[in-house]
Amino acid sequence: MRTRTSVVIIAGFVLTAAMCHAGSSRVNGLAIIIWRGIPTQGVVNPITVLAVDGSGRLDVNAIAIDKEKAVAVLSACNYAQGAATYFGYDSDFSKYDIHIEYDDKYTAQGGGSGAAAVATAIVAALSGRSVRQDVAITGDISQLGDVKSVGGIKEKMNAAYAYGIRTVIVPAANADDIPKMSIDTLVRFQVITATDMRQVLFHALVGSQGDWARTRSRAFKLYQEREWGKCVSHLRQIVAQHPEDLSLRLVLRDARKRWHSIQQGAQRIETLILDATTLEQANDLGKALEAYEEAYQLVREREDIAKLMAISDVEARRESCIRRALDAAAESVQKGSSADALGLYITILKSVPDMTAAKQGYYDARNAFIVDVEQEVTQKIEGKQFAEAQKALDAALRTLPDSAELKGLSKELQKARSVATAQELLHDAREAFNNEDLQQCGKAALQAMQMAPDEPGIKEEGERLLGAISKRAAQRADQLLAAKQYSQAAEYYGLAAEGASGEEKEYILSQVEACRTIPLILQVAAKAAQSWTAHEHIRLLELIEEKGHDQIALDLLEQKGRSYVCSLTRMNILFTCDRFDESKAQYMDFLRGGSVEVRKPALLTVRKEVQALPKKDWTENDMSRVFYFAVAECRACGGSAEAHVVAAILGAMCGKTQLAQWHVEAAEEHDAKLPSHIIAAAKVVLALNNGDIESAVDLGKRILKDECGPSAMCFGACAVQAKDGAAAGHKYVARAAGRYAFFRPLLNSITELDVVFTTLFPLAMHEWFSDCVEEESADTTDDLAKVVCDMLSRNSWRTE
Repeated sequence: MRTRTSVVIIAGFVLTAAMCHAGSSRVNGLAIIIWRGIPTQGVVNPITVLAVDGSGRLDVNAIAIDKEKAVAVLSACNYAQGAATYFGYDSDFSKYDIHIEYDDKYTAQGGGSGAAAVATAIVAALSGRSVRQDVAITGDISQLGDVKSVGGIKEKMNAAYAYGIRTVIVPAANADDIPKMSIDTLVRFQVITATDMRQVLFHALVGSQGDWARTRSRAFKLYQEREWGKCVSHLRQIVAQHPEDLSLRLVLRDARKRWHSIQQGAQRIETLILDATTLEQANDLGKALEAYEEAYQLVREREDIAKLMAISDVEARRESCIRRALDAAAESVQKGSSADALGLYITILKSVPDMTAAKQGYYDARNAFIVDVEQEVTQKIEGKQFAEAQKALDAALRTLPDSAELKGLSKELQKARSVATAQELLHDAREAFNNEDLQQCGKAALQAMQMAPDEPGIKEEGERLLGAISKRAAQRADQLLAAKQYSQAAEYYGLAAEGASGEEKEYILSQVEACRTIPLILQVAAKAAQSWTAHEHIRLLELIEEKGHDQIALDLLEQKGRSYVCSLTRMNILFTCDRFDESKAQYMDFLRGGSVEVRKPALLTVRKEVQALPKKDWTENDMSRVFYFAVAECRACGGSAEAHVVAAILGAMCGKTQLAQWHVEAAEEHDAKLPSHIIAAAKVVLALNNGDIESAVDLGKRILKDECGPSAMCFGACAVQAKDGAAAGHKYVARAAGRYAFFRPLLNSITELDVVFTTLFPLAMHEWFSDCVEEESADTTDDLAKVVCDMLSRNSWRTE
């Protein structure tokens, strides 16, 4: 075999190789096992390359050769062929047979990521160089040797670390995919982010690194020995030579931070010592000692700083300052400057907590300091110099924040200040009382009592003033009320209530409420007196029912109200106040009024008032009021027989039995005779309401035998049902519904007697009187029916 020697310089190192035509090499490749398109596990996959003399045959022994792996092998061979000149082997690959063996076979391996490893192995086999077996390589390459990105970096690096690999080479394009590692790991585990094959070969081939590797090891040793300055100097040199070494870059960054921190700490200590020296020269020993103490603690806590600065020098300066501070504190005590001495002792004890001399001196100075502060604050309190006393006490509390004596003195100062302020307020209150400014007097007296609630003299004087104010304010309020100046009267009654109690206070508070309510009642009553509409009248009735003061409204309506609506409103106010005789007289005045045509506005007003009634909770007075409205409506229609029937049925439903009976008799005696079944139906309602079931049944059966309309039939059915049950009355209602369709809803409600009446009443009114009652009266009758129905449903009216 012919051989020749060649010396080539490449990638920063000297290659001396024998030209040979046979050789083998082994390199650790990194692969990723993929399952359904997802990287699941990284593996270290050794690759062996055998190159012998031959005819240019290329064999690849793997479990499968996909397109990517074939391209990768081709790129590796092309790069190795191009690098032949630099490594001293023949670039004519037709003279070699190259066999590539993937030692471990895995299914679903990635193909292109082994190109850099295969190229390294071919170059090593043909050049006779050895490959470092503590190195693992992953990355695709171009035919010119550029390293391209691959996938699964995290999984591959984890596999290499677990395998015991010390150096892993990955594409620089995958730098962001590299998992974060601690500095200790980076010192042991080298990560190379290569951009081309020259960097890969430099770190993979044995003997290529030379002095650089020794310099690298020296830098890491300095890092472990915490020699940060020298470490940074060495790392800067080798990082500049090979920036692809990611481990070096990261370790350099950490070393820089540590070195910068040391320099800052040392600079801070030098500044503190310089400041302390200046303060010591100025005889400000307390602040000087604080500066020395901070510098001393920094040197003690930071060993790395202690290597740069002698701790003994800082400690000696600190101890010297402590001795001077002790002497100065003792001298301050002798001079009576307890505050200065106490401050020095506190500073000394912060530095040396167990110093006996400092402890004893501290307690002596503390007691003297508290006595001095108490004397100063007490003197200022006696002179009513409260602001100066507070300022002195605040300064003392900053020195001794936990002193129980000073906290007690603070409470005394607050109490004295409150008492003084209260006395000033009482003085202002007395002057305001003499000037007849009762409101200002009461305000000042109340504030004085609130400022010093536990001071007997203040409380007694304040209550005396409030009592005098109450009497005078009550007199003023009575005068204003008599003058009908209600708003001002309310203010003075409120002022009088402050000093009153018991029944007197209750009376005054009622007067306050009256003064606030009367103007509103007068306003509403004035509008009602001039109005023909129902809205203002209904509002007035509701307001009087809630607030009272009915006589004021009655007087105003009597003076200014001339409408028939005002007569009805006065009637209702009197009835609500249980003044029944007057209510009846007012009602009779209404009945003696003008013709129906004149009364039409009043009738419409009655209708609107009735419409408003179901919106509120029912009371007995409400039901009686509805009945009066009904009677008034019927009388206003001229006292017709039809009107008497309506009033009789409504009166029976409202419980006005005697009046209902009178209207039944009036209907029977009327010249315009009504059909007998209509009169009988009214008697049925009256009998059921009186509990006379037998009479109601007799009347009901008589109605059912006669030829009559469906309304009377249904009233008769109700009587039968009251005695014999729902089924008995149901068949008669069914007959009535069969005759007239608008009675059909009763079929679904016959089981509830109340529901029958609430549904039946308006239907009967339409059937009997729709042709003979004026439009306004007919509408009002409907509204009354709705009111009564609602009343019945609310009161669960039943006939037993």
